[in-house]
Amino acid sequence: MSDYLHLHEHQPPADFPPPADMIKLPICANTGLKPTLSCTSVVQEYFSLKDKIAYEKSTDFHLSPMYDQWLEKEPQLYFNPDNFRIISPHNGDLFLLYPAGEEQQKLEFKVSGTLNQSVDWWLNDQHLSTQSNNAIFWHLQPGNWKIEARVGKIYDQINFQVELANIQPKKQGFSVVDPNK
Repeated sequence: MSDYLHLHEHQPPADFPPPADMIKLPICANTGLKPTLSCTSVVQEYFSLKDKIAYEKSTDFHLSPMYDQWLEKEPQLYFNPDNFRIISPHNGDLFLLYPAGEEQQKLEFKVSGTLNQSVDWWLNDQHLSTQSNNAIFWHLQPGNWKIEARVGKIYDQINFQVELANIQPKKQGFSVVDPNK
């Protein structure tokens, strides 16, 4: 073991030679693609020469909806105006409105890809609000709804439903059973 410790005792080891037939290019650490202005962390990576063409065209990156929960927690980590979208609610969602607490039941409308720009919210083609953050809350109302979020000329829209919940009153107390049966 001591032989290994003495190997570079007086000078640091030399750098490894770069891989043959490879080229070093910057990539965005968040996406693994060619960095854009919205990339917050850039690192260097080796690519084969034949992959350089694909690298040059690799800025068109869209996260699938499976990442929406992650985007809710880290909305500014992955800012890209090409990925502006409503991340809550999801298209086709169904929400139940419970009659006893209508005033307290709210739904959060949330977008990603804004970098703190003002968002115009529209509900069934009626202007709802302009917010400087990425989210607003709306009191649930029964019906079929189309929510649209706009930042400048970019927009996204989804449809969702709100239905009244069918709640059967629970019987309280004890039941008497006929002992003759």
